[in-house]
Amino acid sequence: MKKVYIIFFLCFLSFSFFGCKKKEEIIASVEDNIEAINHVNPPKVCVLGDSIAYGFNILDRKQVSGAIFTDKIEGEYVNYAVVGDTSTEMLELLHKKTNDIENKDIYIISIGANNILSYLEDVFVDEIVSLYAAFFRSNEDEIKQEFLKMIRLLDNEEMDYYIQLEINQFRLDLPNIIDYLH
Repeated sequence: MKKVYIIFFLCFLSFSFFGCKKKEEIIASVEDNIEAINHVNPPKVCVLGDSIAYGFNILDRKQVSGAIFTDKIEGEYVNYAVVGDTSTEMLELLHKKTNDIENKDIYIISIGANNILSYLEDVFVDEIVSLYAAFFRSNEDEIKQEFLKMIRLLDNEEMDYYIQLEINQFRLDLPNIIDYLH
């Protein structure tokens, strides 16, 4: 049986840096695989990834996108997404939970955003605290200065270097994730 993969890289870098297929090609690929979904009863769906896949801040677990999708196709659903995970951490999870994750018919994956965001969070932690303090004091000049500091931090070669490292790691991890699930 052909496994069906529905992959969401809900992160700007996947479309900006990886030359993903055109929207029409992605839709056609998913539509081609709908036939495979209809022949499995009930299809087994596994959600993997980060906070987007997990459904961060969605209190009703039945309203998470993976659960809604699975309900529409009358399938069985398991969600192994982890808030804050990077692509490397997702690979580690795949190796730990091999038996639970294998033999699914559909994988819904959202991963990649934290590869960049976790680095930026470390860089900006002091500026974010200062920005909140400026907002709390309602000091417009202070707010403006904090934003300018953040912009200057983004506009430098060192930042470019570290962001490129994270993008490269994502490029290495993604084929391994797909191979592992195949």
